This record gives sequence, structure tokens and C-alpha cells, in this order.
Amino acid sequence: MRFTTCAVVDDPPMRPSYLVALLMAASACKHVPKAGEAISDVCRVERNGQMATASGYLQAPLLVGCYEKDCALQLTSERKEPYGMTVRVPLGTGPGTMTPLPRPKETAIAFTAERVTLDLRDSSGRAVSVRDVMRVTGPVEAYESGGELRCTMRATSLEKL
Repeated sequence: MRFTTCAVVDDPPMRPSYLVALLMAASACKHVPKAGEAISDVCRVERNGQMATASGYLQAPLLVGCYEKDCALQLTSERKEPYGMTVRVPLGTGPGTMTPLPRPKETAIAFTAERVTLDLRDSSGRAVSVRDVMRVTGPVEAYESGGELRCTMRATSLEKL
């Protein structure tokens, strides 16, 4: 049995002891970005306004903020991390876009949020799910506010890894 980064190529028949080792190895699989693609490399004030590529886990925040042309999702370094770099994904029905979410129901007091399933495609048209490993390219907006770094990328290319 030969191990690659997150996959197992099985040559001989697996024994139960190998199965336990395989399950332990699979739970430890972690995305390792290419050089310069880590979120910490991209989200820097000196990168503000520059085109960049970052990779990580695609996450949906508790409330997904959508505007007329795009929706804000998160790209994180860890699979279970809820927030990282904000990624603005264009709305549409073709490759590299996300289908618009239903408009919230307005009342006199507040908006009501609905549970929805994200319908998102990478630039080649493949379906993308939350927690998938993605490579995102686009212009970076990075600045400090209230002593914290804020970082957003307007996605021009989405690649499911």
C-alpha cells in the first residue's frame, strides 16, 4: 500500500490492521496550499489591489451576504474554521458562478432567514460544495480596521481541487 497526500493506492488486499491505519490517516488529511497560496500569504495590506491566488476550504458563514452581483462566502485554512478570507462569488447560472439565493421575506420588524442549499460551480462547471478544497483567483482588498486585518477577494476564477 502506497500513501499519497490524501489518497491511498491499494496494491495488495487490505487487512483489518491496514483499515484502522487508513482511517486514522484519512482523518489527518489536510490541504497544503502551493507556495504563495496560503491565506496568510495573500491577506496582507501590501497585497491590496493586486491579483492573487489563494487555496483552502470553502465555507458558508451562518448568514450568507448577497448583493446584486455576488455573494460572500469564506475561504479558510482549516476544514472546521468558520471564518477566514471573504470570497465574493459572482451570481449566475454558468461556470464560476453561484445561483442567486431566494430573496428574504421582509416584515416590518426584521428579515427572516431561510435554510438554503448553495448551488455553486467552479470555472470548469463542476459542482462545488461547502468544505470542498478550492483555489480562488481574483483581486485582493486588504486593509486594517479597528486593529484587525480585513481581507476580501472578488473571485474571477474558482477551481475545485
